[in-house]
Amino acid sequence: MTQGTVDVAANYWNWAEDTNLLRMLAKGMLKNADGSPMKETDFREILRSDLLVNAPLAYLADLPEPAKAAIRQAFLDASKIDPAAYAKLPQGRDRKWLPVDNSAYDGMIELVKFVDALRKKRR
Repeated sequence: MTQGTVDVAANYWNWAEDTNLLRMLAKGMLKNADGSPMKETDFREILRSDLLVNAPLAYLADLPEPAKAAIRQAFLDASKIDPAAYAKLPQGRDRKWLPVDNSAYDGMIELVKFVDALRKKRR
C-alpha cells in the first residue's frame, strides 16, 4: 500500500473494534515503506456497504418437525442459554441470530451477479 501498488483495498468489518485491518495492524503485518509499523490513521474508509448476511445455517428438510423446531429454538435462544459462550462468537457482541427467508440474501445474489458481469466484460 505504501509502495504505491494499491489504490484501494477491501476490509471485512464485524464492528468498529473488529476488522481485518485492525487484526493485521495488531499483529504488525502492515508496514510503511521504511519498515515502520502502520497505524489505523494511515487508512481512510471511503465506503461501507450495507450489512452482508452470513452464510445460512440449515438442516435437512426431511428431519422430523419436532427436531427442526428444537434446532431452530436452540439457535434463537443461544444468547440466553449461555451468554458467556455466546459473547465469544462474532455476532455475540451486537446481534442475535434471527430467522430469515431467502429474500435476506437478495443483496448478496445481486452482488454476485454484478461481479460475474464485470468478469465477463474483462474476457
